[in-house]
Amino acid sequence: PANTKEGTTFNNVVTVKSGELTAPDNETVTVDKNPSLSVDKSVDKNVAKPGETVTYTYTVTNLGNTDLEVTLADVFKKDNVLLDEQLVLKDVDGNVYNGEAFTLAYEGVATFTAEYTIPENTKVDTKFHNVVTATSGDIVKTDEETVIVANDPGLAVDKSVDKKVAKPGDTVIYTYTVTNTGNSNLKV
Repeated sequence: PANTKEGTTFNNVVTVKSGELTAPDNETVTVDKNPSLSVDKSVDKNVAKPGETVTYTYTVTNLGNTDLEVTLADVFKKDNVLLDEQLVLKDVDGNVYNGEAFTLAYEGVATFTAEYTIPENTKVDTKFHNVVTATSGDIVKTDEETVIVANDPGLAVDKSVDKKVAKPGDTVIYTYTVTNTGNSNLKV
């Protein structure tokens, strides 16, 4: 079978009979190493508003027939510019992945998560692009996700006056301050 574990042996014995004559023979086949790996990255929402948290899930699967030593590299960009703050990957026990190789057993699956909160006032249509690379020896697999910032309009108005009390004939000055508190242009 395609995913038979490395080192498994198949012993085939044949016996030929003719009357009282018997002639046995056997051959043994040992399964050789055939490493294979996949990585899948998903995100709980591909469109998010400022202030919302998105959760990335990374699933690394050993598809081969031998144990693997695997490393992950995760590159996080905002509109194609590398961010100073990269995502923090955590395993299922909440331990931070520090970039070192980990053992992924035959038929094993390793799962990691990372969270990112879209900064307040991030402009609409900003793209947060993330590429994960799983490496084991000569095997290199990648997967990616993009989160686009949704329109989150907001508007505030503040009116003030320079004098709260005025005499007849006094001039009062009103000041109107209109602020776009959202993440996109507005026609007001």
